[in-house]
Amino acid sequence: LYELKAMLPFRLSPELESGLGSEAGEMPAAKQAAARRVVKLKGRSEVNYDGKTAGSKPAAESKGSENDRPVTEISRAGEYSEMEQLVGQVWGEALGFEELDVTTSFYELGGDSIFAIQMVNRIKRETGLELTPADVLSRPTITELGAWMTGLQPASKAEHSLSVGSVIPVAEKQESYPLSSAQKRMYILDQFDQVQMGYNMPALLITGQLLVAERVEQVMIQLIMRHESLRTTFAMTDGEPVQRITVVSEIKPALTRMGFVTESELEASMTGFVRPFNLSRDLLIRMGVGETSGDRGLLYVDLHHITSDGVTMDVIMQEFMALYEGEELEPLRIQYKDYAVWQGGSRIVNCSKSRQRIGGKPLLNLPRQWRCPRITVALPSRAMKGTKYISKQLENCQRGSIRGRQSRV
Repeated sequence: LYELKAMLPFRLSPELESGLGSEAGEMPAAKQAAARRVVKLKGRSEVNYDGKTAGSKPAAESKGSENDRPVTEISRAGEYSEMEQLVGQVWGEALGFEELDVTTSFYELGGDSIFAIQMVNRIKRETGLELTPADVLSRPTITELGAWMTGLQPASKAEHSLSVGSVIPVAEKQESYPLSSAQKRMYILDQFDQVQMGYNMPALLITGQLLVAERVEQVMIQLIMRHESLRTTFAMTDGEPVQRITVVSEIKPALTRMGFVTESELEASMTGFVRPFNLSRDLLIRMGVGETSGDRGLLYVDLHHITSDGVTMDVIMQEFMALYEGEELEPLRIQYKDYAVWQGGSRIVNCSKSRQRIGGKPLLNLPRQWRCPRITVALPSRAMKGTKYISKQLENCQRGSIRGRQSRV
């Protein structure tokens, strides 16, 4: 597979881009290793490892926060540390450069938070170093990030297991689950969106060979079974939005056959493929298959933003390729609904602690000059559901935490 970038609303990871170029019968990993190019670094005059040009003053020590590393060496022109070469390779592959200046800002190269997350994951796999996206974004040049990483120690397997595998527990099975903060915002906005296509995430991929429709449909079913978020529906219950996981036996995915599409008709075919999602009943992923000139295949994908973003799309496509090639994927320990339940519990604990900190203080009655006038607005029925939910949330806030913050001193 290889991507038609003009029709992708997201950026792909280097692994996916390499895998998308794999030919029939060749595994994506092998193709990736064969196609990997060394990114050339440039821009090095004689500079200290902290990224400052070497001058007449000796660079013996660097005073600052614990994140600052002592400057003990000077890099000569054209020489780059092992960490700089690693960072340059990751940045070049992710951003699409074969040559990079070590003093050029990550932002100037087109980097953003999504790229930062991908780079953190790549660096962790290759070095074992525990970085965060903030570490990358706050050190925006290869020189700065490479110097900072030089003094880091890889995390042990036990520390990694504790930090990643044990934080979010699996939620108890129930009929419905709460929404995460991001899902709540997206759900309410979707109820007000009359067009209902502003949160679609469509993509069109062109493959180097024709796709077998039956195999694509089988992989689509495997993905829906694997990811509960793709078979999640949303509804209002007692004034609160909730999510329900559709059982596997009830899912009825349908692959769209697009037939033969000329290159000039690709954009129009994509427009015809994309249609609104009904969050109360639809599967949140759609796929289509077609063909175009040169015996090339077409893979149409559309997801709703409430269940996916650029990183999610990247994961889905990597897993699609692996499953299409017949690989077996490791089972997922947790699903998104587990995170939503965990996040809701964390908010309750934090709110309780905040109330304890401000408890026991006298009430403060603030004078008001006038009463707010009553306003009547006619809204569509779908919008009314969202309005009632917001009103209830405001009422709860007035009774709870907001009253604690505003009416106590």
